[in-house]
Amino acid sequence: MEIATIVSTHANPQITEDTVDSVKTWITDKVMLLVDQAGWSQFQDRNICNVDKIEGFYHNYYKGCYRNYALGLKTLFETYPNADWYWWLEYDALVISDAFKADLEKANKQGIWMMACDLRKYKFAFPLLEEILGCGKIQTSRYLLGCCQFHHHNFLAKLTELDFFNKLIDATEEYREGIFPDYPRHAFEEELWPTLALHLGGRLKGLSCWINPRWVGSPLYKVRYQPEIRPYEILPSTSIIHPVKNPNPIRLYYRKQRDKIRKFKNNE
Repeated sequence: MEIATIVSTHANPQITEDTVDSVKTWITDKVMLLVDQAGWSQFQDRNICNVDKIEGFYHNYYKGCYRNYALGLKTLFETYPNADWYWWLEYDALVISDAFKADLEKANKQGIWMMACDLRKYKFAFPLLEEILGCGKIQTSRYLLGCCQFHHHNFLAKLTELDFFNKLIDATEEYREGIFPDYPRHAFEEELWPTLALHLGGRLKGLSCWINPRWVGSPLYKVRYQPEIRPYEILPSTSIIHPVKNPNPIRLYYRKQRDKIRKFKNNE
């Protein structure tokens, strides 16, 4: 199974590099880095684990980065057209094992086009998307956290066939700060992709959910919007965590673990 990954960032090169290194150590060398144009100067001349960098659109806003997301998925699919899964990961996530690959293998056989955390359902409320997509009425929306999303090959192939990435980017050129007409909730990109996947014939899977003060769903995914993950929440079975924004003891510990893995492989 082939996984291609894009890590999205806007700042914090040190943290970004640590996250990219965790992906390359555990999962794949097929990694690209998408940098918000607002933070490009911090990354332009810096080597981040020898991965290719994409200069994104100027966003510089804490939500609604759907245009950069579209650019990233489009470029990732064009660069690695034969991957089974395309993984969008934010810079403040961290991979601590490859155990989640088993879920992707199962999803391959179940017709799942997208997986992520905190799956929700809403009434569809932004008709411009129907116009851009051009595939009929959309009845309901689905919402998944955008910090860690898995997109199946068939989903991105369908969007490419419809030229959706280019259509979305062109149609929203005038919008700034994440604004999408009539959008009523937090971050459009978190509702955009699962809504499209379901509407175009795929299935969705919610992996886990943080319902304060407890986790629901698979222990592999300690993924939420906030607050930062605390050490006692990480279980032996945990595979992906988010957010870990600072060079804290969690990042230091797992960096040392990866160094041990590299040392062992080099001595084989």
